[in-house]
Amino acid sequence: MKSIYDVVVIGSGFGGAITASRLAEAGRSVCILERGKRWKKTDFPRSPGEVARAFWRRDEGSGPQDYRIESFGFLEYKVFQHMDVIQGCGVGGGSLHYFNVHLRTPAPIFSSSRWPLRKLLTAHPLGGCAVGESKESSVVRHQGEVWGYPNLFVSDGSVIPTALAVNPSLTIGALAERTAQWMIHGREIEKGVSGVRRCLQTDKPLRGEDNHERDHSSIGQV
Repeated sequence: MKSIYDVVVIGSGFGGAITASRLAEAGRSVCILERGKRWKKTDFPRSPGEVARAFWRRDEGSGPQDYRIESFGFLEYKVFQHMDVIQGCGVGGGSLHYFNVHLRTPAPIFSSSRWPLRKLLTAHPLGGCAVGESKESSVVRHQGEVWGYPNLFVSDGSVIPTALAVNPSLTIGALAERTAQWMIHGREIEKGVSGVRRCLQTDKPLRGEDNHERDHSSIGQV
């Protein structure tokens, strides 16, 4: 790893990976920081007996000096007073959770009287750094930049104000594409350069015009 980068991206999930890719394509030097290892398709658990090694487990002991990792899995399960959270640990972030889960649930399941709760449920709770029109009511501007902290951007599901009740990966990806465009061309956009503004109104992602010869990407595992 180098000591200085143009951009440091924390996390390599749907938002972080797309943002890092677009910035590297535009000629920026990019460092991706991720906690955990790279998982190959043959590394995932394939039987009930292998599930235990899929979890990131830590023993915090009686103090910070006793902190140690017991298992370097790709799932971390955290329990809070009113919410349980499962998050990704490894190159790919939350996308690592999507193995073997893309089967569409048959409609009769939801219309059955045995369905436990007759209300909207979601496995994808979002929010936390919601986007909005003012710093009083939100954390980030519409470009993904944190209010009051120039050049600090949030580019993942936390900017979506509420749960979508569907798989949010495409929405997160689209927001990451837009945030990356603002990071690359923000100054021109703020000045109202018409050509850049027209590009932002299309579905075609922008690419950097000056693709410098430099190390575009480096992955640091922490």
